[in-house]
Amino acid sequence: MSMAKQGSEDAPSVNLILQNLTKRPNVRSTLILSRKDGSIIKVSGSIAEDTPAQVQSGTRENAAQDQEESVKLEEPKLTRAQAMASSIYAFVAAAAVLGESVRSIDTENSSIAGRPGGVDNVQAGSGTDSNSKSQAEDDVQLLRLRLKRQEVIIFPDPNYLCCVVQDLEKGPR
Repeated sequence: MSMAKQGSEDAPSVNLILQNLTKRPNVRSTLILSRKDGSIIKVSGSIAEDTPAQVQSGTRENAAQDQEESVKLEEPKLTRAQAMASSIYAFVAAAAVLGESVRSIDTENSSIAGRPGGVDNVQAGSGTDSNSKSQAEDDVQLLRLRLKRQEVIIFPDPNYLCCVVQDLEKGPR
C-alpha cells in the first residue's frame, strides 16, 4: 500500500521538476528517464515534437499497400527523444564504470599506503558487491557534456535520470 502511495507522490514531483526546468532560459528540451532501464518517463521541448512516422490516411488499397511496406522494414526508426534517451542512459552507465575505476584506484592507493579501508581489508563474501553498486550509483551526481552550441546536463537520482538540453549563451563568458 505504501508503494502505491509513493508512486502517486512521485508523479507530481516529476511534473514539477519538468515544469521548473522548461521555464529556465535557453532550455531546449528536458527528459526524465527511468534509472532502472532508461525508458522515457517524460519529455518536453523541441525533442518531444519528433514522432514516429504516421500512416497517411487513404483508401483501403493504400492501407494494405502501406502495411506490406511496413512489414518489409527491418528496424523501426527511433524518434529523436528515444535516441537521446538511449545515449544518455549509456553515458550514465559509462560514468558509473569510470567512477568505480576511480574509486578502485583510490582504494588501492589507500591499501598501498597501509591505511585502513584498502583492498586488503575487504572480506570475501561480506556482501560488499551490493554496497559497491549502490556507491557507484551514488558517486555520479552530475554529468555535463558541453558541445559547441549546446550543453547536456544530467542529474542522476536513485529513481530517475533528469536531463536538460540547453543552448549555450551567445554572449561572452
